[in-house]
Amino acid sequence: MSLLSLQFRAVAAQLKVLEQSNPNLSFPRVKQLVQNHLGREFERALYSRQDMEDPYTYWDLLLIDAVLLLEDHQGNMARVAVYVVPNEYKAHKAIRTVTQPAQFRVRQQLGINYYWVLCLDAKKFPRQGQWIDLIYAEIDRQGSQKACRLIEV
Repeated sequence: MSLLSLQFRAVAAQLKVLEQSNPNLSFPRVKQLVQNHLGREFERALYSRQDMEDPYTYWDLLLIDAVLLLEDHQGNMARVAVYVVPNEYKAHKAIRTVTQPAQFRVRQQLGINYYWVLCLDAKKFPRQGQWIDLIYAEIDRQGSQKACRLIEV
């Protein structure tokens, strides 16, 4: 997990939108879904000697740095998977990867409604108030649950 990801998780936790205790997102469940649906990625992680008992290994395979629980302007709760990257190349690569059917099935079974790739410069990391405006504007703008969005911050 990158420093940028850790910064984002810290802000999300401070804003109390970080989804942490939902049983649907438990380590055993995520591990099982990755093994069942993303076999190639799982095998690649094994062969590269990643720690397969570390929950973050599985989240990295899913390209998810954080899961947020947000309420839109209509009062509906939505679970949003967020992946934070420092440049557009990584952002577009992530979008190509997560739009594959197997990735979508895993997110769907985890109860994740939306997927956002946040592209931002670590030197211009937004303040907490800016994050509030950004994430709530985006959740209110969100369309289809199948959509993956690239958001440049």
